[in-house]
Amino acid sequence: MCATTKKFSSKAAEPGPGAKSARETTVSKSHHTTHPPWIDMITECITTTPDGTRHGVSRPVIKKFVDSKYHLEMNPLASSQLNRAIHHGADKGTFVLPKGPSGKVKLAPRRHTEAAKEVRHAATSCHFTLTSNLLAERKASFKTLRCCQRKSYHPNQGSY
Repeated sequence: MCATTKKFSSKAAEPGPGAKSARETTVSKSHHTTHPPWIDMITECITTTPDGTRHGVSRPVIKKFVDSKYHLEMNPLASSQLNRAIHHGADKGTFVLPKGPSGKVKLAPRRHTEAAKEVRHAATSCHFTLTSNLLAERKASFKTLRCCQRKSYHPNQGSY
């Protein structure tokens, strides 16, 4: 019996001049979605659904909305991404889960930012200066009125 041995060439493992390496092919294939992020889609569903902003929306309603508007097939992967987006949004403070993790999803109430607090503080300080000026004017007019009352001045009579 004649035993033949195969010779392995090191050149066979090297790509040719026109071939792309495995790394280049994975980099060139970029993942481009045709829909916005899940958190944005959930927020849009809550705001567009009537009575959604007050009571919240359920997961089946969100799935139907996403399927009808963005034509996404709701397979187990999409359901998992939806659940992760809801939990991530609840952790960040975007969503509120009033009936627990498996209940309806609501938008969190808006929080006042520091800039809004500063604007409000500036407006109230201006209000205080206006009221203090008005208060000073009223005090001055009250003092003149009291002074005139001592002289038995009556506004309807017109003279002292």
